[in-house]
Amino acid sequence: MLGRPGATLSLAAAVCLALLATGCGGGGAGQLRITKMSPCVAGTPSPVSARTLIRKFAARGIAMRRDHPKLCPDPHIVASVWNSDLHISAAQERAAKMRHGAITCELYDSARTEELERLTFAHGRTAAVFTLKNVSCTVYPSSQIYLGSPDHHREQDRAVQRVMRSLSR
Repeated sequence: MLGRPGATLSLAAAVCLALLATGCGGGGAGQLRITKMSPCVAGTPSPVSARTLIRKFAARGIAMRRDHPKLCPDPHIVASVWNSDLHISAAQERAAKMRHGAITCELYDSARTEELERLTFAHGRTAAVFTLKNVSCTVYPSSQIYLGSPDHHREQDRAVQRVMRSLSR
């Protein structure tokens, strides 16, 4: 996993999810407890499939592809999609990430929530996590400041939020 471009992002997302899952309180003051990563399991995401999620993003102009991570922070994650390794030129992929941010989605074997949930870090400037049904998508906004659009991260959040809302229809 670490040899692939974008793998650092996938690993960072996994570590972030592990930290969120365990909370920041460890056994004692100042200690951090991290969940053990386990091999990803094969399974069928339900009710939303990876193919459906990829199509929903494509309908909004965001290219995504299936990822095959070797380690997962949750044993119920059965599929993952992201906007990395898109089989396009490096310049095109950089442009897509600047436009949409880095997006990674985990699909679970069963639904987690029937209502869209949103969790942001630094008011969305660092990351935003959207969860609906069996899908959890995180958008890491592009770090470049756009002239005339300093709140570009909000546009990136809204794009992912629209995709997630389309899953409820």
